[in-house]
Amino acid sequence: MKKFIEIFAVFCMISTTVTLAKDGESGNARLDQYAADPLNATYRIEGVAVRLMDGRCELPAAPGSATMIRTTVFGKPVYGDIDGDGDEDVAVFLTHDPGGSGIFFYVAAALNENDNYHGTNAVLLGDRIALLDIGIRNGAIVVNYTDRRPEEPMSTRPIVDKTAQLILKNDNLDLPGPPELAKSAISPQKITFDLTRLDDDGLYGAADAKRALAYEFCIPDTVQNRIEVKRLDPTVKFFSGSPGRIGCGAYENLCIGSTHQKDFRVVLQRVAELTYVQRIDESFFE
Repeated sequence: MKKFIEIFAVFCMISTTVTLAKDGESGNARLDQYAADPLNATYRIEGVAVRLMDGRCELPAAPGSATMIRTTVFGKPVYGDIDGDGDEDVAVFLTHDPGGSGIFFYVAAALNENDNYHGTNAVLLGDRIALLDIGIRNGAIVVNYTDRRPEEPMSTRPIVDKTAQLILKNDNLDLPGPPELAKSAISPQKITFDLTRLDDDGLYGAADAKRALAYEFCIPDTVQNRIEVKRLDPTVKFFSGSPGRIGCGAYENLCIGSTHQKDFRVVLQRVAELTYVQRIDESFFE
């Protein structure tokens, strides 16, 4: 992917000439580096300028090719002062799909100069990660997302929380160090049972009679909530109309999950962080 990008530079224009240029080189026409909207700004991906049109750029990988290279603004841009001049700059997520199996997620900034935006380089976060949120704090772009462990295959669901903090240096966005593991802890107010009795496989009991622990919680009964919970915890089963031992209300859905899953502590942490989950109790079956 990177080798291909270094060879081809693509711009998506609304009604202007498409030009080709690499950093430090001249294209066939003047490159407009500023845009009135960050969704139409030019960003540099792996050293190559990509100009967006309404937040998208889509061109064939080669003349006549059915394979498309797609670059898209993911989610909504966030506003705040990044370069310290007092006006509102923009931070954006970019997804870059070069036509293979990977979808690469980047962070970039659009700097505000007299109400026109100049895009920066894009910093790679990873391939097929799950983005959580992005913000601008004290001039830095702070990104929270989930990734996989280095040894895990791409088929593994990303559930390892990470935080990246990017800063601007000489108009270039920089990630000073590797992303840190998120430092959030499991809320003791929500998890009402003792996790220390469980081994790394989420099991407890005698060596020859280990078993998983079931847990239950209530959520407002909406399709969106069920989709979100199932994404975080694939073991969850929903029991609409049943209060369970925890006492779900008439407009709530009983959820029952199991600790016998990979990274069950991380999964429980993510579920406990949902604002509409009040507590998670051990579940007993009669």
